[in-house]
Amino acid sequence: MRRYWLVPFFLFPFLLNGYVPGRTVLDGPTFHRTDAANIQLVISDQVRGGITNADGLLLVTPDSDPVAAVRSAIATLNGFEDASFRFADLRVAPDDPMPSDGINSVSFTDTPQIRSIVGTALAVSLNSIFSDGSITQGDVFINPDVLRDGVENPFATTGAENASDIESTVLHELLHSLGASHSSVLGATMYPFGRDGETFARTPSTDDIAFAVDIYPGDQAAGRFGRIQGTATFAGGGPIRGAAVTAVDPAFGTVVAGLTAQDGTFDFLVPPSSPGSGYAIYIEPLDGPVTPGDVGLQGSEADVEFQNAFAPGAGLDGGVPVAGGQTVTMDITAQAGPPVIDVLRFGFIDPVTRSFQQAFGPLEVPDAPTAELIMFGPGLETIQPGDLRVLNPRVTVMQNGIMVNPRNTLNGFPAVTVPLGISSASGPTQNLPNGGLGTIVITVGPATTAFTGALVLEGPGEQEPPPPTPIFSGSGLLNAASFGSAGTVAAETIVSLFGVELANRRVVVSVLPLPTTAGGTTFEVIDSAGATRPSPFFFVDPNQSNFLIPAGTAVGPATLRVRRASGSMAEAGIAVGRVSPGLFSARANGEGVAAAFALRVLADGTQQQVLMFDGSLNPVPIDISRQGEQVFLLLFGTGIRGFANSVTATVGDQPVAVLGAVPQGGFVGLDQVNIGPLPVSLVGRGEVEIKITADGVEANPVTVLIP
Repeated sequence: MRRYWLVPFFLFPFLLNGYVPGRTVLDGPTFHRTDAANIQLVISDQVRGGITNADGLLLVTPDSDPVAAVRSAIATLNGFEDASFRFADLRVAPDDPMPSDGINSVSFTDTPQIRSIVGTALAVSLNSIFSDGSITQGDVFINPDVLRDGVENPFATTGAENASDIESTVLHELLHSLGASHSSVLGATMYPFGRDGETFARTPSTDDIAFAVDIYPGDQAAGRFGRIQGTATFAGGGPIRGAAVTAVDPAFGTVVAGLTAQDGTFDFLVPPSSPGSGYAIYIEPLDGPVTPGDVGLQGSEADVEFQNAFAPGAGLDGGVPVAGGQTVTMDITAQAGPPVIDVLRFGFIDPVTRSFQQAFGPLEVPDAPTAELIMFGPGLETIQPGDLRVLNPRVTVMQNGIMVNPRNTLNGFPAVTVPLGISSASGPTQNLPNGGLGTIVITVGPATTAFTGALVLEGPGEQEPPPPTPIFSGSGLLNAASFGSAGTVAAETIVSLFGVELANRRVVVSVLPLPTTAGGTTFEVIDSAGATRPSPFFFVDPNQSNFLIPAGTAVGPATLRVRRASGSMAEAGIAVGRVSPGLFSARANGEGVAAAFALRVLADGTQQQVLMFDGSLNPVPIDISRQGEQVFLLLFGTGIRGFANSVTATVGDQPVAVLGAVPQGGFVGLDQVNIGPLPVSLVGRGEVEIKITADGVEANPVTVLIP
């Protein structure tokens, strides 16, 4: 099997085809990950806000959190419920992986090699691909050269102007690493060009999701998606090659597109059409803004001079219904020749200055009840009321307001202004994930043209209620054994955090290794040395989470960060010591009889081990009065193993030797302290306290019953 080594995919600045799976050769096997069930990404622990490139220029703005943005992009992809791939928790490592090292990385490193790989793109996904389409490694390289046309344009996570959005960029490149090529849908995440300050591409379009489900179908995908397939031919005969076939559901705004193969066939997934509606299906050439080269085609492999055409029975006034599990076959015929009408430039008119705000790709609809669209292109000067439609239920074209202004021209084409009415969302939107995009379709006589997914509907009308934000404080972080030591912890200590909206559901972990994301939540500890480490989980629900303070956490002031999958986040200051001792009790509240064993050593050396509480959690009497026998206690706790000097013990205020204080070994974070033998002077004392001190820090007292 031939290996294609490293195949780069690019995201270019200024603008980001339908969903198009990548292929090693034309009409060959589609790209697919061999590690799709568990894709592990690594990022350097040096990546943070404020970092600079090798030229000393700002690479990431100081108020940004690039690691969080990468995690959010991963969470978005893992949210594709009908796709079978899954990304593991992002691993933060001290070393920055490099190309061809066998590690899937997201790199912000600046080296001559990386600059030569990325070139002028915002970022590159560099995949190691074999001739059967299998992808064995996928790296994402962020362009460290932030000078574009002489202007400094760093990366950010805040949506700042004159900065490229990290989350959108990484999401785009991770879809490449899954095997996606570019999309002809302007508002899709996989549109091949990006612009400064844009964040809407953080939300994948239906086109993006359809790719993922088609290549990596989940168990229920076949019944939850339909297919549209057929053949596109010229009216005079012959296949139409390398053209975009698009399906739009006007009732939802859903847009999905695919490419025709060299024999003119097309085949792509779509979600079920809206009730009482159906898909309008049309074919269009890749004659701009997306061109054949943007989707990996040579010019000779794509036909770009033909008229846009709708499939029979799938026009604007009568779409084709598609149900889940259904395959619809629709052949399309188009006339050869250059388009009679076309949109070469479009944008909005600023309502204050009346200036033309040109869009070089998807156009964000203003957060206002009205907007004024302006377009330039051949054939548009003959447009009449009713000739232009926007396929999205939130957009109304004020037909009688359409005007042609011959005195305002661009490249010799007069301006066409189109007033739009924008309503708030009352149904599904791109976030759900249907719609959010508006497709412009213009029909003048027999000629038609389309700007697919060109309008992105933003603003309050599209937004769901704000995601819940975790609420907690440092004092709500307790040793999980003692339920004390508020806000003070130690590395490898099992802790409990109490708060509000800590997770979206209850999860009890029963597998090893412990996950670092559960219930849609990730906990991180940023220590005094600036290192950020994720915390493994034992249990999580909205009001309590039990997890482990990561190994290697430095002593000193630290920050606990709780991050929801929605992107909401909260932080609180905590203190990290060398020890934070706590002992487990039978009632799991840090009080009363110890969750421990008594080890009796008989005169002949035989050992008997007895649990110190019964099935009702009441203490079991431990008889230490027998001649020739010794009794030891095996105690369990957490936060003890890091001691530097000593661990001491008393039982009933009498000193007892500590024979060992070590990790228990069978349970993550659990420490075991063996003490004894118990002095016979304790006989008859009844219920007495056991006290453990590690490096002078006292644990919570627990008890033993000595009759």
